[in-house]
Amino acid sequence: MVKRAFVLVTALRWALEDCAGLPLFKRALLAAQKGGIEEFYVLARESAKLQPLLQDARFKATICWVEESLPEEFFKSSSAVVIKGEMVFNPRVIEKVQNWELGEDAAHLAVRKGMVERGTLVRLEGEKVSGIGGEEGDALTAGILLVKPEALKGINLGGHRNPITFPEVIRHLSNKGSIKAVNLSREFCQEVTSIDTFKESRNALYKRVGLSTDGLMSMYVNRKLSGLVTRLLIRLPITPNQITICSLLIGLVACWFFWQGGYWHCVFAALIYYASVIVDLSDGEVARLKFMQSWLGAWLDSICDSIIYAGVLVTTALALSRAGYPYVLWAGLAAAISAIIILNLEPYLFSQNISEGVFNMSASFTERLANVDTFQIALFIFVFSGKLLWFIWGMAVGWTVYLIIFFYKLFFRWLNRRHATG
Repeated sequence: MVKRAFVLVTALRWALEDCAGLPLFKRALLAAQKGGIEEFYVLARESAKLQPLLQDARFKATICWVEESLPEEFFKSSSAVVIKGEMVFNPRVIEKVQNWELGEDAAHLAVRKGMVERGTLVRLEGEKVSGIGGEEGDALTAGILLVKPEALKGINLGGHRNPITFPEVIRHLSNKGSIKAVNLSREFCQEVTSIDTFKESRNALYKRVGLSTDGLMSMYVNRKLSGLVTRLLIRLPITPNQITICSLLIGLVACWFFWQGGYWHCVFAALIYYASVIVDLSDGEVARLKFMQSWLGAWLDSICDSIIYAGVLVTTALALSRAGYPYVLWAGLAAAISAIIILNLEPYLFSQNISEGVFNMSASFTERLANVDTFQIALFIFVFSGKLLWFIWGMAVGWTVYLIIFFYKLFFRWLNRRHATG
């Protein structure tokens, strides 16, 4: 595994530019750290302006500032990564780079083909880099190199006043051996060389804050709205956990209006509840953009979600019960208890790799009935149609049957594991 990275920062303007809540340079190092890098050797123009950025509890990696030459420790690994400090990329890119085999090549250069934005052009002959720079080329550099550390020996780094540039490193490596170009056009990794590429990279970050588990409602509607909220909140000195608490408070206000009963109270309550959903999505987006994910945040989010879900179900059932509908309170309680168990037990089991292969939101019609998107859509349909009694009974059946199926699958997985281990 590649654990070392040589980071080059030559354009201080872009390195210090705020990109979705973090300076570009800081974002690059946090992304690389999340991708598996444990040691950074940083060469930067006017490094004194950048050093305070790394005095942050989020950094667990070792940071070494270099000037005239790389320390001997750097050359003890079989391969290392060279990263341009003024770029934006997904941590998954670093994970992919770690799987490259250098073989006889001095380096492998990540490139993007068919791109129209500005950047550093490279000329290719097949898979090999034949030249760099100029007005014509076959691809753009993606700002990442995988190198054999010994190929960087003897290189003149230039110091922090006039540090070597990324293209100059490529030219140096081409004298040490061949450089293979690896196309990463499908991955998110882009150099920032102008105001246009900076804005494009920042917008691309906001578009990628969703989750693979998002349903259609979340993907095409909720995330569009939460993205607007995230762009506002990410500029404020507020943590994701504080945003989660705000979402909970908004949700509790919605529960109070549901408890009041009556058509217009419930319509207003549904709109307030939807606002809490949007803010709830935003807390995760801010956490991912600022690399502030934590087990505490995931737990708090799960607890608050279950409180709001249960609150909506119970307060609505209470209002219907006061209106004279028999047994509806028991249906609301059954739905609320099932929702609390599922929303808190499943994330824990998943984090412990216990529920692998057991829980899949899209596995069956019953599970679709109980997921987040369906809850929102059903709530709006039945609120605006004035059929909240149907909503409570539908949720009671959906969540309860879902809970039974979940435990049924979990029990048989436990039996299979026990049988497999003798």
